[in-house]
Amino acid sequence: MPYIEDYEKVMALISPEKSPNLYILGGEEIYLTSRIEKAILNNLLDEAEKDFNLSILYGADTSPGEILSHALRYPMMAKHLLVVVKDAGKMHSLDGMESVIERLPATTILAMNFEGKNLDRRKAWIKAAEKSEKSVVFNSPKLTPYKIRKPLEWLMKEAGVLLSEPGKELLLENSGTDLTRLYQELQKLSLTSYAKEGVVIPPTAVMEYIGLSREFTIFEFQKALASKDAAKALKIARAYAADPKNHPVQMILSMLFNFFSNLLIAFDAPSKREEDLAKFLGLNSAFQSKDYQYALHHFRRPKVMNIISLIRRCDARSKGLYTNDTDPAPILTDLVFYITS
Repeated sequence: MPYIEDYEKVMALISPEKSPNLYILGGEEIYLTSRIEKAILNNLLDEAEKDFNLSILYGADTSPGEILSHALRYPMMAKHLLVVVKDAGKMHSLDGMESVIERLPATTILAMNFEGKNLDRRKAWIKAAEKSEKSVVFNSPKLTPYKIRKPLEWLMKEAGVLLSEPGKELLLENSGTDLTRLYQELQKLSLTSYAKEGVVIPPTAVMEYIGLSREFTIFEFQKALASKDAAKALKIARAYAADPKNHPVQMILSMLFNFFSNLLIAFDAPSKREEDLAKFLGLNSAFQSKDYQYALHHFRRPKVMNIISLIRRCDARSKGLYTNDTDPAPILTDLVFYITS
C-alpha cells in the first residue's frame, strides 16, 4: 500500500479479517503512532491467542535477523502470528530489512514503530514496503495549526467530550497542536460534572479545568489591538467571549470606541511625544499615551474611521439589530480580524 499520512485510514484497517501483514509507523506525532500500535496489540489477537502468538521486541535489543526468526514461526491455534517492534528507531542497523519484507509469511503480521522519527522514503527497504500490497507505511509529520481541527474532533470523540467553538479555541490556545497534551486535557474535562452524553461543555468550564482562568484587562486587549498583535488579541477576545458575565461585550466595545475615537483625535496632535500627546488627549498620565503611540505607528486615519464605524455596527449586532445572533464570540473575533489586518 502506498505511503499514507491518514491516521483514520490506518486505524480502519486494523482488524483480524483484513489487516495488512506489515505496518511501518513513523513520524513526530508520537500520539498517533502510539495509538496505532496499541490498536494493533489490542485488536489482532484474542487474549488467549497472545500467549503463543505474540512477540514484542525492542529496537535497542533486536536486529533484522532476530525479527525474521520470530516472523518465520507458525501461529499456534490462531490465524496470525503478531510481531511488534517497539522503539524501532533505536535499532543499531536496518541492513537486512528488505529480506525480512520479502520473506514475511502471509500468516505473520509485523508492526515496527519508529515513534518520534520521520521515515526516510529514500531507503530501499521502505521502498520495498511501499510496493507491497499487504503493507502500510504510515508517517505523521508534526501537525500545524491549520491541520489540527480534524484530529481534535476525533480526540474529543475518543475522550467522550463535546466542546463549542469558543471552547475548542480556548483548548487549542492552551495546549497548541500537541495531541498528547490535548488528549490529557480532554480527559480532565471528561471527569468533570459537565461531561454528560450529548451535552456541550461550556467555555467557562474549559477555562476552569485547564488553567485558563487568568483575567485579561481591557488595557491588555487595547494594547494588543494598538500594536496589531493579532494572536494575543484573538486569545483575549475568545477569553472574553467565553465569560460574558464578567466581560459584557457592550462594555468592551464602549472602551474600544473611546480608544479609537481618541486615536482619531491624536492624528492632529502637534507633537507625538508621550507627555505632549497625553496633554493633548486629556489623559491622566504620560504612560497612558503609549498605546496611542503604538497605534499611530500602525494605523492611518481612514482605517481608524472605518474601525469606529465597525465598532458601532458590532454594538448594534450585540443588541440584536441586523441579526438574531448576539453571540459575542463572532462579534469580537470579526472586529479583531479587521483591526489587525
